[in-house]
Amino acid sequence: MPFREYNCPDCVVNIPQQGLDWLDKYGITQTERVLYRMLWSPSKQQLIFPLYKSDNLMAYQGRNFAPNSRAKYISQGKIHDLLYFCGKKSSPIILVEDLLSAIKIGRIGVAMPLFGSEASTPLLMRLKDHCKAVIVWLDSDKWANSHDIVKRSQSIGLPAMSVFTNLDPKEYSTEKIKYFLTN
Repeated sequence: MPFREYNCPDCVVNIPQQGLDWLDKYGITQTERVLYRMLWSPSKQQLIFPLYKSDNLMAYQGRNFAPNSRAKYISQGKIHDLLYFCGKKSSPIILVEDLLSAIKIGRIGVAMPLFGSEASTPLLMRLKDHCKAVIVWLDSDKWANSHDIVKRSQSIGLPAMSVFTNLDPKEYSTEKIKYFLTN
């Protein structure tokens, strides 16, 4: 599905400095920017994260940089229905809120962004075909959501546990992420 169908006809690969600075703040590399096909929309002043299945564009999420923007993120497509995996194939799958956290965790395992802090029971049922267990690592202010996802996962026979940290997973180094997931 082309970007014009998602109302983003002016997307370009050249990300301006403010977008690059924001990605650098979280340690996202040039290789990862290319691998995940990150783009920029000059008219919307958004960093665009396209989400592909094979080579088909399924949805995208835009991170707003416009000063008058009301929302930090804007999504197009059925983003909450996607099973979008980042990283090496492994189990468990680590469920996180955002794509940058999934990319960073994907350096050592496999992660899936929820594009928010909710995971529906049908989504969890579909995950059972892809893993033997899940780890839920949401931002610290979403601890209750994390527990809810863990309880519902366990109720459908998908083993689950939570990781709690003070910061969002994308705020940590790869070494620290590995430490949190193995201890």
